[in-house]
Amino acid sequence: MSIKMHSKSSWPLSFFFRGKIGAYPLKEILGDDSIHERTLQDRLAALVLNEKFKNWMFVFGTVIGYKHDKLQSYVVYNISLVQKGGSLTVQEARKGFVSVIKVWKSGIDFLKQPNLGGLADNKVHHSLVPITVLTEQGDGDILKIDDDGVFDQSGFRFGLEICLDHANQVLKNLPIEKRANMHIQLVPAGGMSLQSQSVCVKAGGVLFLCDGLSSDSGSYGAHSEAIQLVQGNQNKITKIATAKLFKDWKIELAKLFSVSHDYEPRLSIYSVVAI
Repeated sequence: MSIKMHSKSSWPLSFFFRGKIGAYPLKEILGDDSIHERTLQDRLAALVLNEKFKNWMFVFGTVIGYKHDKLQSYVVYNISLVQKGGSLTVQEARKGFVSVIKVWKSGIDFLKQPNLGGLADNKVHHSLVPITVLTEQGDGDILKIDDDGVFDQSGFRFGLEICLDHANQVLKNLPIEKRANMHIQLVPAGGMSLQSQSVCVKAGGVLFLCDGLSSDSGSYGAHSEAIQLVQGNQNKITKIATAKLFKDWKIELAKLFSVSHDYEPRLSIYSVVAI
């Protein structure tokens, strides 16, 4: 089997959707008024229904949701949304959807002293209980969570860990039977580089990291990295091209994101490798 790898990056992919106060109310992620088609999951699936995407798998960065825990305290959920493309209907696309939750909260995930009502770092925490389903009182919709970040898609076994989870070896610390024969390890990140000690793919497998906080030179921006495990060596996969995505990206994206910076989105294309 062979795979062609692409990355699209500009903003921190660990926080691609995070809301104006640092997170969205969980109900906005799950859906509104129990109408399933309004869920974020279905909206994202609808973007890639075209048959031309049948050989694509999309990792839509992460989305941050929150619930009130107690007075002036919140539990937050950092969730990576994965969708297989090419389905003809949203109903069919749901079969190719996976969501993975971040385990470790980083000290840079939230501002220490936010202005304008933002969520402060000392007021939020991750759930200490393993989560398999996210629910919200009064909302009939749910979001199923993959329990370990390992899932099968299109004949490949994937493992996904978010940012700091990669440095803390969340996938590598799984029981061997859960992570055995992993073809592809994915790391959406906002402030993380590839950690060689955290690689846990099988021989011939690949690891792909896309980070939206630092550029290849180490300054603010975005970068991606890809390696293949060959005879115990972590060989870099060649980036063969980069391309602009928009004629005028600030006009195109102004309704979705802040465009007050100069970090233009780009598409990076890597060499085809056999797995």
